[in-house]
This record gives sequence, C-alpha cells and structure tokens, in this order.
Amino acid sequence: MLVEHGRVIAARLDWPGGLAAGAVIDAVLIARASGQPRGTARAAKGAANGEEVLVDGLAANAAEGAPLRLLITRSAMAERGRTKRAQARPSERAPAPAPPLAKVLQAKTVRALPDWDELWGEAFSGEVAFAGGALRFEPTSALTAVDIDGTLPPLALGLAAVPPLAAALRRF
Repeated sequence: MLVEHGRVIAARLDWPGGLAAGAVIDAVLIARASGQPRGTARAAKGAANGEEVLVDGLAANAAEGAPLRLLITRSAMAERGRTKRAQARPSERAPAPAPPLAKVLQAKTVRALPDWDELWGEAFSGEVAFAGGALRFEPTSALTAVDIDGTLPPLALGLAAVPPLAAALRRF
C-alpha cells in the first residue's frame, strides 16, 4: 500500500499461485488464427500447472505445437463469472520466476501493513462514502460503472464526488 498522511492512496496485491507478470516460462503454442500475431499457449509442465496464456507478437512462422519461451506481461484477472487468461509475449530470456512484488516496487518506499481493513472493506463492498454521498462501483466485463448517490443537489453532488472518485480509482 502507498500511504500518505495515514490514508491509503494506492494498493497492489500479489496473489499467490498462477503466472505472475515478469515470469519467463516455456510453453507450447496451442492455437493461432492463420497470419495473426496473437494466439494461445499452454505453460509447460511445472509452470503454473499448464495454465493457458494469451500471446501477442508471435513470429509469422510460429506454428501450433511449437515450443515458445514467453515473458508474462499481465497475470490472469478475475472478472465476475470468468477469469481472463494471463498475457505474454515471446522472449529470449532464460526461464525465471516473477520477481517478488516488493522488488518490483523497490524504487518506492514499501512496507507491508497488516491492518488494511478499510481498504479491503471498500474494495469488497464496492462502496466509498464521502461527505454528502457515496460512490458505488459495479465492475462488468466491459467497464466499471460508478453510481454517485447522495443528498446534495445534482451539480454539487457531482463536484463533491470528483476528489473521492479520483482517489478511489487510484486505490483500486
């Protein structure tokens, strides 16, 4: 968490298991549309239990069944009702696990905070209260909708919601 003046202003969570951004793995190309630079690969045994990965930047001659070395550029992401596969691109680097989150954030002041109940509560409920109203976040597969409710007149409510909305977007 990035904390300023006792308030969480940004957070990042490193979920255990699965392929994490920065990992370099061996995989096999399992699907590709003819002539397209994108396809799907399966991590080799021992690398995330054969997790499927979306690959971009494939060479023109990459064929289904071909071995690949991949750099994971984004971990898998959970959405309501489904999980988006991790994303990767071909790499020449040697296989390696993803660096720990603390190392990725090394340039910043990082400290683990055991008590992050307020942040977790906002993220879990999807609601952020502010003076005169509340923001309600509703993620969908295409976008995240934000409903602004409150007792203020519409223009005043919208203006009062801007700072907490900007802060919540950064935190989440």
